[in-house]
Amino acid sequence: MDKLLTVIVPVFNDEANIVRCLESLFNQTFCNMEIIVINDASTDNTLMVLEKYQKKHPFQVISMKENSGAGCCRNTGILAAKTPYVAFVDSDDWVDMSSYTKCFEQLSDNIDVVVFGLVYDYIAQNRREEKYYYSRKYTMPGEFALNIYAHTIPNEIKITPIVNNKVYRRQFLLDNNIFFHEELRYQEDDVFTFEVLARAAMVSFVNGCSYHYCQRNDSLIHTVSEYSIRSFISAYLTLETTLKSNGIFEKHKSAFYLKFKGSL
Repeated sequence: MDKLLTVIVPVFNDEANIVRCLESLFNQTFCNMEIIVINDASTDNTLMVLEKYQKKHPFQVISMKENSGAGCCRNTGILAAKTPYVAFVDSDDWVDMSSYTKCFEQLSDNIDVVVFGLVYDYIAQNRREEKYYYSRKYTMPGEFALNIYAHTIPNEIKITPIVNNKVYRRQFLLDNNIFFHEELRYQEDDVFTFEVLARAAMVSFVNGCSYHYCQRNDSLIHTVSEYSIRSFISAYLTLETTLKSNGIFEKHKSAFYLKFKGSL
């Protein structure tokens, strides 16, 4: 049977967490999937850990020649995948066993994206918090989802820019040339998610939270610096340029400026 889903896992110097991540994927109740790990030129023992784990489970490892960032790794995975759908998981995160089964219960030909909730795991505080919880199933046009994402309309539903709590129809991404901007190393998820929702025909939401998103105090997104501010501005300038080059900036101008304001 041909596989339906490819889960793409970028990893850089994360020998301590990659096995936990892979264990959560290989123990999914949804079995019709394959895994591609993109080793982003790790300098620790990550590659050795992956090679050892391959003796237990079959999965593909693609090694980058130089450290290129999560966006480039994800693009490499999208192009390498042969399945109709793709998803992304970070190496220090993990996924509940029934996550992808629930997603595929709601998928149909006209749905380009499926979204499920997150569990924020605060490592230092040893606590968890459910975020973006969906109390029931929803399906809506992509443009409506974009307006919710950008807060142009009041709604009880919230959508995170994080790309890992979503399943994407691969051909939709290819047809619309939606890839991560590889020059961005900060808030590339904001740009990707805006582009996805602006182009998606229909978006579906799965009730509950099942992606465990590890929060670390020393992560880049929690650090305010000249670099983070300049990178933030660069991300939204990139998004503006992309929308204009595709001729859809005027259509989504209000959503763009409100999303920029909300993120700022």
